[in-house]
Amino acid sequence: MKKNNRSFISYLAVFFIILQLVSQITPQNHSSQHINISKLVMASNFNSSNINLSSTINEDNIIQQGSYTEINSDNNINYYGLRKCNSTLNEFYSKSSVSENAKLLTEHLPDSFQYKVVNEDALKAYLETRSSLLMKEPYFTSIINVARDFNINPVLLFAITGQEQGFVPTNQDGAAQIANNPYNVFCSWQDYNTDIIDSSQIACRTIISLSKGKPDNVDTLVWINRKYSADQNWNNGVRTLYNDINTFIDNYNK
Repeated sequence: MKKNNRSFISYLAVFFIILQLVSQITPQNHSSQHINISKLVMASNFNSSNINLSSTINEDNIIQQGSYTEINSDNNINYYGLRKCNSTLNEFYSKSSVSENAKLLTEHLPDSFQYKVVNEDALKAYLETRSSLLMKEPYFTSIINVARDFNINPVLLFAITGQEQGFVPTNQDGAAQIANNPYNVFCSWQDYNTDIIDSSQIACRTIISLSKGKPDNVDTLVWINRKYSADQNWNNGVRTLYNDINTFIDNYNK
């Protein structure tokens, strides 16, 4: 009887050892899979133009190219991680777009004078034909960014610098100082000289303010001209340069 008990205990011990071995090779549970998938989600690629996650994960936890709309309930995926990544991208790209408040403040402006994404290479190429210091940094990017912040077409701002200061040629005496205020806000760059961001912001506010109350039968630049410049032909010069820049950009690389 004692011999039989010892044999039973031996068999029982072997049985528990086998159970432990089986448990170690059993696939991870559902929550463990989600942990690994979360890491894969964070490492996946994004389609910035659509601001959406552009990868899915198959049953083997392998990242595959696809699109957010292709993800379905059969995919083994961490939906929280996906939404978190997509939310972060939306926040990032929203900083590069015109705010709703800026749109509201400029709704009286014609659509053509409201912010447009421009071909920056083409715009720089145009400024190069004018030997403009404004094609260099920090001037170029500052003007583009301020234009977006105020929902003003950057081409309009550059056209005004062309009318006021001939786009600030690099070989002009005092070019670095003039480039701080190429719009001649507050009378002239000699009277008011801070930096390109500040003067661009003032120029945008001036455009928005002076264009208010315009009669329907009056051109916007003509209306702004009343108080922006003592030169009654200022609006014609700005309009000509505005059209020239747009034509150059449209024909760039054609």
